[in-house]
Amino acid sequence: IAVVILLRTLRGRRVGGDPHCRNCEYNLTGAVSGQCPECGAALSDGMVVIGARRRSRPRIVAAVMLLCLVLVFGPMSVGGALSSIDWLKWTPTSWLIPGAEAGNLDKLKELVRRNQNGEMSIEQLKQFYDAALRVQAGVGSSAADVEWISALGGGYSADELTAEQRELFERQGVIAAVRIRSPVRQGETLVVEVSEQGRMPTSMNTYVMSCELRARCGDTSLLEPSGYQGGTLTGLGGRMTMTSCARDPVPLMPGIHKVNVKYDLQLFINQPNPVSGVAPNCSTTVDVSLPLEVLPSQAPDPVRLREDAELNAAMKTLIKIREVRLRRKHKEQPYLSIEVQMASGVSAGLPIGAAFDVFIRVDGDERRIGTVSCGSGRNTNYSVGLDTADFQSPTVDVILRASPDAARRTIDVFEIWDGELIFEDVQVDVEEVAAPGGQ
Repeated sequence: IAVVILLRTLRGRRVGGDPHCRNCEYNLTGAVSGQCPECGAALSDGMVVIGARRRSRPRIVAAVMLLCLVLVFGPMSVGGALSSIDWLKWTPTSWLIPGAEAGNLDKLKELVRRNQNGEMSIEQLKQFYDAALRVQAGVGSSAADVEWISALGGGYSADELTAEQRELFERQGVIAAVRIRSPVRQGETLVVEVSEQGRMPTSMNTYVMSCELRARCGDTSLLEPSGYQGGTLTGLGGRMTMTSCARDPVPLMPGIHKVNVKYDLQLFINQPNPVSGVAPNCSTTVDVSLPLEVLPSQAPDPVRLREDAELNAAMKTLIKIREVRLRRKHKEQPYLSIEVQMASGVSAGLPIGAAFDVFIRVDGDERRIGTVSCGSGRNTNYSVGLDTADFQSPTVDVILRASPDAARRTIDVFEIWDGELIFEDVQVDVEEVAAPGGQ
């Protein structure tokens, strides 16, 4: 519009009563021939106009100013209009998936919206869930990862996954990892740690069972098959760890050996407490080979005790007794448990590794309860306990005493604080568990 106004202003308007040639604007006053004396055009009725064109300078200035305003502010209004358009809504699904898989949460939410509204074709659903399965196979736990896994779980429950996708979803539901303690000296035992990390949506109850853990070096058995350990993994990133110590010393000569660790992993979905006879949704065998260094029995102890006065105050501050509890249950031995907090709530963790034998002391008599440990830079809550038929005291002294043997029962604690912590007169909480049926 501004351009049209400017052009009309530059053209001007006719004023006066003299005839003029439309072609060249020549004043035809007094002309008697049928042609324009200036340009020779035939002077028909359409070629003769009345008045000469005059341009108004103020109008030209005003039109130019209007055009400048349009040129400056016009793109802003156009850009605002364009930015208000939800372009993701019009983006093809096949274009959205790569960006969403790379972590773009907005694109992922648009894909989820289309899925929930039934706007995806069968082929697009397959591409969407294939991308979700690739995310599940990773180890991330970002907001986009959580959204992907949630969408994948929804597709699993709605039976929108193909048979191959369902099988892969179940198989990838848990990431298993195995570690062994190395080095060990001849005469020491093998320690194996098995951990499972969940890759399932929070909306699903995921129960994991680790069965028949065993370890061998060639034909030599290092860890006899154990029973099973089970637990519920909550959501994306939930973790469960099991540490097993062999009963007998490692029967190997000094050197580097290859140890084969194997166990059966079973996954139950929406069966939080599977009973005998219930088939798992997925059953796999974890089979890994790991190097083990065996040192001569007379070699220096791999566990180093560090005596450092500067650490004493920090360790006394970071390590606490959360509770001592005596649980009495019908027809069962009373159970005394102690929960030890190590750097609980402290992101930096302990400044040095800790491994303790745990004792209770009543009237000067000490009784060993178990062991607790925590690596440098980590934090944990650790509970130990034992059955006791003769415990009656309302308070106890809890003693944590540095123990290299406790460190040897871990995977990676090789340096520990050489000190002792005594917590005096800790209150014993008594829990009375009623008998079934109120008997």
